[in-house]
Amino acid sequence: LEATKYLISERRKVMTRLIDTGGFLACCFAPTSGLPAEALRPGGVGWSAALRVRVLHGKIRQRLLISKQWDIERYGIPINQEDMAATLLAFSVNVLLGIEIIAGKPLPEQEQRDYLALWRYIGWLLGVDTPESETNSSNPDATVQPMDPCGPKKHDELCDEDSTLHSYAS
Repeated sequence: LEATKYLISERRKVMTRLIDTGGFLACCFAPTSGLPAEALRPGGVGWSAALRVRVLHGKIRQRLLISKQWDIERYGIPINQEDMAATLLAFSVNVLLGIEIIAGKPLPEQEQRDYLALWRYIGWLLGVDTPESETNSSNPDATVQPMDPCGPKKHDELCDEDSTLHSYAS
């Protein structure tokens, strides 16, 4: 992973990455004015920050693939969907589990759903694919619902699963 300087042990670079991540979170959750939700609406500071991160990931991915310094056979595509989904999991369900451990009880169900919906939306902004965002190539006749940043609507028996339970199962 030397080619990307990813997860290196140098303290300064690790701290810079943590500070950058903290800045991203601050943009998403601590707006300078208006309601907190304003930050993640189109044009808001969190929305803009998420799109900058998405573009940065794309540029790094492209640069590494063009440079031939990245061993695709060994590491797969850099900053791939699995990596991004795992990171999203760390900021969503893992936080809820941490709160439960520290508090000794889980947050109320609606607060968990709201928090997970927020992170699904941020993941969508960052380019994390979902089954709803892709067509089913094995069955071209299957209808796939369009991506909904707040999760699939509970409109039939196939989609009638609890979103919180589903997130914990990931």
